[in-house]
Amino acid sequence: ADNLVANGSASLTYVIEGTIIGSSAANVYFTSQPNCSQGAVVRQTQDLGKSKTKTATYQVKDDNGDVIWSGNVTFDATKDCTSYELVY
Repeated sequence: ADNLVANGSASLTYVIEGTIIGSSAANVYFTSQPNCSQGAVVRQTQDLGKSKTKTATYQVKDDNGDVIWSGNVTFDATKDCTSYELVY
């Protein structure tokens, strides 16, 4: 978080498949991978229909429009929750 702020990022926007799902201040961080019920966690629920899993693209952009993280996230109907740790 300190490095993000030092590099000029004040906030982060979370995007899945081109849709904004939430935002946070760039100085909010966890000391380990967060659990899904923790406060200040950006969450997304997906309707998987008849499928058991769905893979989607994600991006995390700062307030300057720079993509800080990107990749794929997999939603899995056999799990209550999957959390991801993003390390800068």
